[in-house]
Amino acid sequence: MAWDSVPWFVAGANHSVEVARLFAYAATSGAEGVILPDDLKVRALSTPGSQVRAAPGGAILLNRYAGGGQQSYVGRNPTQDNVAITATGSAGGRRDLIVARVADPQYPGTSAPTDPNDFQYIYTEVIEDVPAGITRARDLNLNYPAIELALLDIPANTATITNAMITDLRKVALPRKDRTLLVKNFAAGEIHDLGSSNFQQWPNENFDLFIPEWATQMNVIADWVQVRVSAGDRAGEVWVRFHDGESWPSTARNRWDLTGVPNTSRMSIRSAAPMSVPAAFRGQTVRVNLMGRNLTGGSGSLRLDGSSSVTLDVEFLERAV
Repeated sequence: MAWDSVPWFVAGANHSVEVARLFAYAATSGAEGVILPDDLKVRALSTPGSQVRAAPGGAILLNRYAGGGQQSYVGRNPTQDNVAITATGSAGGRRDLIVARVADPQYPGTSAPTDPNDFQYIYTEVIEDVPAGITRARDLNLNYPAIELALLDIPANTATITNAMITDLRKVALPRKDRTLLVKNFAAGEIHDLGSSNFQQWPNENFDLFIPEWATQMNVIADWVQVRVSAGDRAGEVWVRFHDGESWPSTARNRWDLTGVPNTSRMSIRSAAPMSVPAAFRGQTVRVNLMGRNLTGGSGSLRLDGSSSVTLDVEFLERAV
């Protein structure tokens, strides 16, 4: 079988749509989904009614027509798109899948438009009454390009769609990620005791962390390494706190419980958690504190000294929000 005669791009030549879609496929590594985390999010109307609204944004869709392998469509929704939802009756509820769909007259199933410049080739569509467990358009074995945006779980006798009925299914097609590792090694003679049941910075130092403007989630790992533990009993907890001047979100608290430590020894403590990145933090340098406290009771103590170190490992992720 011969090659397409014109590769991308030869000046003055006529280029096939297949090669153009191959270019889009190669440029996006065969990914599909929305372009940015806020793109095409489906919500109820501001005053809930019989429609839902898809936010502006862009999307990449694989060509799922027969013979359309290694080809991608790239589409743009410049304004909010309202889509009508059929009311349910007394017979029962219904599950509807909201998708972005391409209709290409090159392939069977779409009639050629009278005016090729006046036709909606990509649009938001409702696929009604999908089976239980379906959360992806491709699981329906559709013979056309479509990506899932949201799932509607509509009760019986319902004509008004609320946000409580909408499950967001969007995926960022080419999500970015980045990772930052901050380390503090303590000098000889330096001491940071964890000596109170009150909240305290431990160590009594700050980290400054730049958060990329595209980051919507982060995986946070903090380690207190080679902590000096005196003999006795002690329980406590550690966590990580973020500060932008007003807000103080933090990871969940991780506990330790030491019973009957016979001699002074050393141990390491870890706090790890996934977190959403508040919008106010994105594109900002924020203050980060490693926090700790003792729980009441016990006779042991914990200390960071010249043999200790702390690390803060943060992976930033771009996910649909």
